[in-house]
Amino acid sequence: MRFVMLLAVVSLAVSISAQPAPHGPNIEQLTTTLELSAEQAVEVESILAGQGEKRRALMQEARSQGGFAGVREDMMKLRDETNVMLSKILSEEQLAKYEELAAERRARMRAQRGRPPG
Repeated sequence: MRFVMLLAVVSLAVSISAQPAPHGPNIEQLTTTLELSAEQAVEVESILAGQGEKRRALMQEARSQGGFAGVREDMMKLRDETNVMLSKILSEEQLAKYEELAAERRARMRAQRGRPPG
């Protein structure tokens, strides 16, 4: 019985840790929406994970310095860098759809924070 309980707890922990970040794109959804090949999906996931780490580092640095004044410009540069990296993997149509999805996600995040779109 203890073994079954331990197995259930470990299974739950693994499933929780495997869930995507709440603000980042879900690779399964992107694969379907953008019609990514298996190779593209792996490369896109790698790029987005790496860029996500950079984004988290920027936010952590801003928190430690007590202000977010210069973060917007850095985040925009990071977004442009991400798009350049993705443009080497995705077709023009896939990249356009990705940018549309990203813009929608940003608009939802702004709306949740009570900020106007734009």
